[in-house]
Amino acid sequence: LALARKPKRRAMDQKRKQVDVTPAILVTGGSGFVGQHLVKDLAKTGRTVVSMYHHRLPEPIQNVFPVCSDMGSAELLAAPLRGVDTVVHLAWGGGLIGPSEELTWDPLTSKRLSKNLILTRNLIAAMEKAGTQRIIFMSALGANRNARVPFLIEKYLAEFFILNSNIPDKVILRSSMVWGGEGSTDKFLRSITRLMRMPVFYPVPKANGTVAPIAINDLVATIAKLLTCQEANNNSVIADISGSESYRLEELFKLVNDHYLKGVRWPVRGVIGNSLVPLFERNGSDDPRMPRLRHFLALAGKPAAETGKENPLTGVLPTKFTTFKEMMTKTPEPQPQRANR
Repeated sequence: LALARKPKRRAMDQKRKQVDVTPAILVTGGSGFVGQHLVKDLAKTGRTVVSMYHHRLPEPIQNVFPVCSDMGSAELLAAPLRGVDTVVHLAWGGGLIGPSEELTWDPLTSKRLSKNLILTRNLIAAMEKAGTQRIIFMSALGANRNARVPFLIEKYLAEFFILNSNIPDKVILRSSMVWGGEGSTDKFLRSITRLMRMPVFYPVPKANGTVAPIAINDLVATIAKLLTCQEANNNSVIADISGSESYRLEELFKLVNDHYLKGVRWPVRGVIGNSLVPLFERNGSDDPRMPRLRHFLALAGKPAAETGKENPLTGVLPTKFTTFKEMMTKTPEPQPQRANR
């Protein structure tokens, strides 16, 4: 009987070894808006996920190993990177508002670096030392060294550091504004409902072009697909992504008003509407670090038609996403901000 069990035990031991050597995925910023959705989605696939947090640990999730670290040095990242072949870099302090702390001068770029950029460089150094094969960096549409928005300049400089690193596979995913999830966590929707506090009218700010928000579920599915694609092997790729349907800003406001808010409200456009926006956004109970609508509109553009024609990921990235109209009916109603008395 003991002899009969040996082959089974050997088979089980081999299976365990195969599971143990499967490379893990490290996600920085696991407690963020995108990070929470991505970690839960990856956990369902059975792949081992090392999720990095800074302020607090999440609820236990199967196949997810939480790590509390601030990426303050490359040495702190040595342990989390052990057995990891891919890093999804989402951690970004300050969000769309951009850096608020004093910047550190960097002789390589002749610019002053924010904390986000210093932590990104620490991550790159740790990945190079550990021999980690791939990094997927969450950037933003409009990332440019001459951008007027500090957030987009930060993202551009992070792209610069990553693309010039010795990491073999580098994927930069430039996303438009992200929408979806639970109403209480959807900052984009909250930035709109903040302007709809009055029962009769709401101001519509001036905006050039159209808005192409991407649903969080579609963004997460795209990142998950990038984790398994082979087109980025030994390559440096920049991929732009946005929603498949564009809206004028007044159309988007009307959709939110018709689907979520009670009563009839009339839009106020032009100079008057634009001047009323800052007044409606003021609220003493608001978090000063909560992004306003103007921060989201900096990412409102849709990728140019010629973008990505020679991109190796053109055939990998999805071409059809859930539209804003479709996703809105599935999202719980957000609570609009009330005016102070």
